[in-house]
Amino acid sequence: MTLTPPAPPMLPLSLGPPPEGPAKPQSREEAALTAGRQIEAAFLEEMLRFAGVAEPRESLGGGAGEAQFAPFLRRAYAEDMAQNRGLGIAEMVARSLLARDGAALETPVASPPGSQPR
Repeated sequence: MTLTPPAPPMLPLSLGPPPEGPAKPQSREEAALTAGRQIEAAFLEEMLRFAGVAEPRESLGGGAGEAQFAPFLRRAYAEDMAQNRGLGIAEMVARSLLARDGAALETPVASPPGSQPR
């Protein structure tokens, strides 16, 4: 009976070049805005789901594959909406988080080029 040696451990896949050094730490303001955008994206994703966005159509539908990937498309839509213009939820959450810690949102959140000011 011949024993084969164990396989070497698998290395994680890399989808791009290695990062340049350690990640830059976020300021409290950036961290609060990031958390706010994540919450806003989750809210928008649920709104889009209830509105039927990216749901398979009866005619010329993509079948089971389309139904399985619809949540990914909705999530991408929601993240894009929250990142670009959003509903203002991210800023309200960031202000609340910073106020809880005794800080304030110092810089107003800039609207992307081409959008109207709030």
